[in-house]
Amino acid sequence: MNDFELPYKIREINGEKRKVFSDPRPDIGSDSESLYFADLLSKIFLINKEAAAILHGFRCQGTRLVKSEKGNYVLRPVIGERGWKSQEDYDEAKARYLEPVRRDVALALKKLR
Repeated sequence: MNDFELPYKIREINGEKRKVFSDPRPDIGSDSESLYFADLLSKIFLINKEAAAILHGFRCQGTRLVKSEKGNYVLRPVIGERGWKSQEDYDEAKARYLEPVRRDVALALKKLR
């Protein structure tokens, strides 16, 4: 058995078994951001499981979910002690891991309300 913990729990809701996600880093944002990030993980999981794992990792490393000036949600790194080492470190990981799944992430972000 490996030590990897799934980013969701199986719960029965209204007689149906469903995957319920939680925020792996509720310490880096508000309570509402934490709920929205959990919602983002569940939405992206239905679209692309690999992208869900990538976003989970980005959140664990220190990536926030914030509203842009246009009112849509975007990902932003936390730089420093509680997050990424530098903006360059985040940018490299973003190019390597997020860029290949960019369309699916954008679709899931658009579904947040």
